[in-house]
Amino acid sequence: MARYLIAQGVPLFSNRIETASPAFGRAVTLTDPGTVWIISYGVVADDIAQGRLKVLDIDLASTSGAVGIMSRAEEVPSVATRTFAKGLGDLCKESDLDHG
Repeated sequence: MARYLIAQGVPLFSNRIETASPAFGRAVTLTDPGTVWIISYGVVADDIAQGRLKVLDIDLASTSGAVGIMSRAEEVPSVATRTFAKGLGDLCKESDLDHG
């Protein structure tokens, strides 16, 4: 995301916090109304629906990309792996229908 912001001419804030914790990001953002949180829509969908957070009109299309599961070519995926991959694929298709 930093590269995207720099490419758009947005300077990186010296007081920025980078975290992978939804709980921490939510706590900081809900406490400080001047905070901008860049996170996946699904993480904050309920907060948006409840009016606690709002979406900024910023085109982030260039930041999206394919997500996949990698394995070695010679590896035969287990039943659990195949089941997980199918479930993940189904969720992605469902999400595309909801937000596409």
